[in-house]
Amino acid sequence: MARKPTYQAALDEYFAEFEKAVAKALVSGAEIAAAAGDALAQSRLVGGIRWDQVNRAALALVTQYAKDVARGGSLCTVRRDDGTTAQEFVPWLRDYTETARNALVDLVEEHIASGQGVGALADTLEPVFDSMKGHAETVARTEMSRIRNDAAFGRYLKSGVDRVEYLVGPEPCEICEPFAGTIFAVNDAPWLPQHPRCVCGFAPVIDVPPDEET
Repeated sequence: MARKPTYQAALDEYFAEFEKAVAKALVSGAEIAAAAGDALAQSRLVGGIRWDQVNRAALALVTQYAKDVARGGSLCTVRRDDGTTAQEFVPWLRDYTETARNALVDLVEEHIASGQGVGALADTLEPVFDSMKGHAETVARTEMSRIRNDAAFGRYLKSGVDRVEYLVGPEPCEICEPFAGTIFAVNDAPWLPQHPRCVCGFAPVIDVPPDEET
């Protein structure tokens, strides 16, 4: 078997560590996001926040999330042809790591073939690493949004909520704005986030008995 060039071996090692670091950071953030989502949901329900319930629910959600990330991905919102959304496991972390690694190998090989110096290689690679940093930030924000929403929605279901109201952020995008204020049966509500960096959420619709109305 032909031996890999030194730069390829170095990139393999770098991206293996990169994937581990991203996975570790995501799982760590997921613990906070899950607890925050559950606590927010409970604050919108009658009875106040039960932190023992928050901790148990967050632990269960994060345990599964850690297993998914270890497989190189997580559950992601996908849009179907009919406009509805669903959640499917997507190996995005593994796929992105492999794509980025191959792109860098190609750049290094092109640089070697051109005969340019080390300084030129550094200039070529800098925007690639900047792009990776930006992508990682987008992934983190999107994943934490999903986990907060999953935790909140799970609490609504456990509390017997049968309808939810779609909440948008201060500057809703063209995807989410049409949903603002829409009331959904829990089984018909779209999965969130609907797109990268989505900040939308759901609030429970609670019917107040007539004798309790003021």
